[in-house]
Amino acid sequence: MSKLLRIRLAVLSVASLCLVLVVGTEANAALIGLTSQPPDITAFFISVNYDATTDALTANGFATNLDLDGVAPPDYSITAPRAFTISATVDSSGVASGGTLVINGTVPAVGAVSGTLLTGTLTQFGYSTTPGGEIFEFVFTVEDDDGDLASSFKPLAGVILDAIDTGFGGSFTSDFSNSGFGNADTFPVPEPATLSLLLLGGTAIACRRIRRSRARGARASQAE
Repeated sequence: MSKLLRIRLAVLSVASLCLVLVVGTEANAALIGLTSQPPDITAFFISVNYDATTDALTANGFATNLDLDGVAPPDYSITAPRAFTISATVDSSGVASGGTLVINGTVPAVGAVSGTLLTGTLTQFGYSTTPGGEIFEFVFTVEDDDGDLASSFKPLAGVILDAIDTGFGGSFTSDFSNSGFGNADTFPVPEPATLSLLLLGGTAIACRRIRRSRARGARASQAE
């Protein structure tokens, strides 16, 4: 098999996977299947709001506890500023195009004193499609400088958000909200799930590069 043919077959394989990923993302909206594990940060009194006009999904509450071993009670209480915030853009079909996680607070006993415990950039989003099942799941990429606890949560942090009483029925075609009834748990995504999600992220990047390459080729052909 020639080198050129091997390259063409590799490109075709990635392109085929791109199609599967795009169709799967749009047609199979569902929970990611995250499982909480220590260390984890719990947050309560979360107000959840979705504006169908702007596609803005927000969750704002209070970061309360840090647990390191999974044994009750939690190891440390989080002190001021004690804030939990998720901001995401989710279109009417339930597809997220971006978002951020910010957890503020201090835990002096573990050296977390800057006021920023953890931040991240949204890479995956899922939700319950069962009416009344107000569970949302998020995966965020975490870098070394994304807060005092980044080293314990990188490279991916998962969040399970129980929105509670928002009226969400499995669709993003209309507004929904609550008044501080939600709760959330934030935790590192364990292997092998981390590897799988990173591979999907790499494939998505390859998909975008293929589309750009094809677009450039089409423009060059038209110019000739």
